[in-house]
Amino acid sequence: PISWMQIKQEITACRPFILFIKGDATDPDAPRTQDGSVWKANNHVIVVKGYYEDKSTGNKYLITNDSWI
Repeated sequence: PISWMQIKQEITACRPFILFIKGDATDPDAPRTQDGSVWKANNHVIVVKGYYEDKSTGNKYLITNDSWI
């Protein structure tokens, strides 16, 4: 796993990276979409190119490129 701090360091250093996603609806820590639903793509990769932190809610978001969409 990669920490939020590591994500921020990589993006700040202009180093986008590939993230492997395994969506598992039974896992409480599974990746979620912005509406809160579990990411249902198993064995999927995306390119992480940015991040956003909502200071009012504390939520953290990744800005990605996804070739599947």
